[in-house]
Amino acid sequence: MAGAKRGLGNWVITPHARSQMGRRGISEEEIGRVLRNPEGILEVSSGRFVYQSSLRRGDKVYLLRVVVDVGTEVPEVVTAYLTSKLSKYREAGK
Repeated sequence: MAGAKRGLGNWVITPHARSQMGRRGISEEEIGRVLRNPEGILEVSSGRFVYQSSLRRGDKVYLLRVVVDVGTEVPEVVTAYLTSKLSKYREAGK
């Protein structure tokens, strides 16, 4: 599935992910945009994927990476974070 651009239709956000989103200033709306229409998807382990898309904050562009467990009945957002290392992670997600 690496490199596939198929988004998710539904998911749940775990308490840990919600806490990290709050700490990192990431909204549920931003998570939803990435999960529905990712620029890249990378399988990082069995049943765990990183969905990622670029996100503009002011005059800077970041990559929003959302870690999702898909081995559950409803996919679970495990955590999410922003990185400024776009080229490093974009190459990995292709």
